[in-house]
Amino acid sequence: LAQIARSGAISLEWVVNKDLSGLKQAVFVPIKDIRFIYNTQEQDYFPFQKTNDLTKGEQGLIELNTASYQYCAMQTLDNSPYAIPPILSALESIVIQREIIKNLKFISKKMGLLGFVNFLIKAPKQIPGEKTDEYVNRCQSFLDDQAERLKYNYRDGIAVGFMDSFTVEHHSITGGVQGAKDLFEMNEQQVFSGLKADPAMHGRTYSTTETYAGVVYEKMLSIMTNYQRTVKTALEYGYRLHLNLAGLDYDSLWIEFDPSKSLSSERDEKTYSTKIDNLTRLYDQGIIDQNQFASEAGYETPAELEPRKSQVLFDGNGTDDFGSEENQNGFIFRFNKKSGFYSPQAQKTYRHWSCSDLKDHKCESFTLDPAGEQVLDYQEDYFKKIYPTLKKSRNTSLKAVKTFLEEFDFETGDSELFASQLLEIMGASFGHSVVESDLNKLVLEQVTIIYIYFRLEDAGPFGGEFPIKPTFDLVDEKAIQFLQKSDEFYFGRYLTNDQTKKELKTWLVKEYLKSGRNLRDAGELTKFRKLFADRVAKEDYKILRIVETTTNRARNWGNIFSVQQAEAATIEITGPLDNLTCEWCQSMTGKKFKVDSVVQHVKDIMTEDP
Repeated sequence: LAQIARSGAISLEWVVNKDLSGLKQAVFVPIKDIRFIYNTQEQDYFPFQKTNDLTKGEQGLIELNTASYQYCAMQTLDNSPYAIPPILSALESIVIQREIIKNLKFISKKMGLLGFVNFLIKAPKQIPGEKTDEYVNRCQSFLDDQAERLKYNYRDGIAVGFMDSFTVEHHSITGGVQGAKDLFEMNEQQVFSGLKADPAMHGRTYSTTETYAGVVYEKMLSIMTNYQRTVKTALEYGYRLHLNLAGLDYDSLWIEFDPSKSLSSERDEKTYSTKIDNLTRLYDQGIIDQNQFASEAGYETPAELEPRKSQVLFDGNGTDDFGSEENQNGFIFRFNKKSGFYSPQAQKTYRHWSCSDLKDHKCESFTLDPAGEQVLDYQEDYFKKIYPTLKKSRNTSLKAVKTFLEEFDFETGDSELFASQLLEIMGASFGHSVVESDLNKLVLEQVTIIYIYFRLEDAGPFGGEFPIKPTFDLVDEKAIQFLQKSDEFYFGRYLTNDQTKKELKTWLVKEYLKSGRNLRDAGELTKFRKLFADRVAKEDYKILRIVETTTNRARNWGNIFSVQQAEAATIEITGPLDNLTCEWCQSMTGKKFKVDSVVQHVKDIMTEDP
C-alpha cells in the first residue's frame, strides 16, 4: 500500500525455490530502478532493472522474468507502461510550501514573532583634528557597545539611557502578514487536492461540518478501494503461482479485504434491513432462489435449502407413519362479509410438520379455519399415499450409488468426474424405479378424488348451497389428465432438477476432496453414504410442495368450472384485511374478474405440456 501511495504501482519479485516447489519470499524492487524497453518482435514493453554495474546487460539493465516479476500500475497515461504517482500533482505545491516555510523561518529568526525594536542613539561628536576614518570607527565601536548594553537590559524588559540621548521605536510585523495566512492556506489546500485527500483528514479543519466530514470519509474509502484492488491483483497472482508450483489444484482463488468501518452503523443496519425486505419479495415472487438470496445477503451458502416455514399440515387424529397425536379442539374468529364482523367458530387443531421433522416426529400446533379443513385432509391423504413409493425409489437409487462407490476408480478419477457420474447413476436409477412403481396409478387416483370433490360436492363458492347441479364433462377429464401428467413429471424429477443437481454436485466435489479420496475404506464409505443419504433426504420438501400446489389447483379449477356452469359473469376475491394477511393477498382482496376470462386461462394451461 505504501509503495502504491508513493509511486502508483507495485513492483514485486516473487522469489521461487530452487527446486520449483513453491515461493520462497517476496522482494519489493525499487520502482525508480525499473525501465521498460519496447520489443518490436513481441510488440510489447518488457521490464528491466537498472543496476550500478554497467557490465551487466545493456548499460547495466537486467531483464526481469515476467513469470515471477509483477509491475501492477494503478493508473497509466495512454499507452505508457509507467505508473502515475497518485501524489504527482501535489509535488509542485509542496515545493512552494517549503519555500513559504523557509521564508517564515528566516523572518521569525531575524525579527522575532512579535516584531523588532529600533533604538536611535545620538551619535558622538567628532573631535577636532580627528580623521574621518577614525571617527567612523569610534562611532561603530560606540554602537556595538550600546547594543550589548541595550540587548542585556531589554532582555528583562528594561531599557536605561539618558534623556534626549536615544529614541526607542517598536515595529510589528503581524499586521502586515494577514494575507500571508490566506496564501499559506490556499497553497496547503492545493497540496491536499493533489493528494486526493481533504485537509480535514489531516488535522486541518477549515470549519468542516460533521456532515461534510462523513462525505470526506466515504470519498477516502472509495479511493482506498483502488489501492486495495491493485494489492488484490498482486497477491492473487502470487498465491496462484505458489499453488501451481506446489502442484495443488483449486477451483477458484481470490483475495478479499474486510469492509471498512462505517461512521453510521445505525444507517447501515437500516439499509441492510431494507435490502433483506427487497430480497424477500423477490424470493416470494420466484424471481431468485435460496442460493441467490444468501449470496445477495452477504453469505456464501444458505443454512437450509428452503425457508423455515410450514410445508404440510396433518390432522392429529389417528395414527400414521409419522406418529400420532390426540385431537384437540379450538376456536378461531372467521370474517363474515355480510355482517362485516368476525364470529367465533369451532375448528380442529392440526399439526405442523416440517420435512426435517418427519423422522423425529416433532410437531407444533397450527390452526386453520374449517373452510380449509378439506384441503388439508386431501393434502394429508395424497402425501401419505405417494410418499412411500417415492421413498422406495429414492432408496433404490441410493443402493445404486453404493454399487457405484464400490466400483469407482478413485486412483484416476477426479472430483468433477466422480460427482457427474454419481448423479447420473442416481437420477437414472430413481427414474427407472419410479416408472416401474404404481406411482402413476396412485397419482391419478388421488387427483381424481380431489378434483371431483371440489367440482361436484364443494358448495363453498356459492355460500354453502349449490344453485345448480354441476355436470362432469370432457373439460373436466382434460383437467384431471393435466394434473396427473404434471404431478408425474415433477415427482419423477424432484431429486434430479437443476437446482438440486447443482447443490448436490457442489457438495459432492467438496466432500470427495474432504474425505481424502479413500472411499474404499469401509468406515469412510459408510460415513460418506450416510452423509449423502441425509443430503438427498433434505429434498423431501419438494414432494410436499407438489402436493400442496396440485390440491389447491384442483380446488380452484373445479370451483371456477362450477361457477361458469352457474352462468355467473364475475367473481370477486373477498377476505379480511388484518395484520395476518400477507401483502399479496391484501392487494388481491376486493378485485373482480370475468369468469369467462379465468376459464379460458385455465383451458389454455391444460393444453400445454407440464
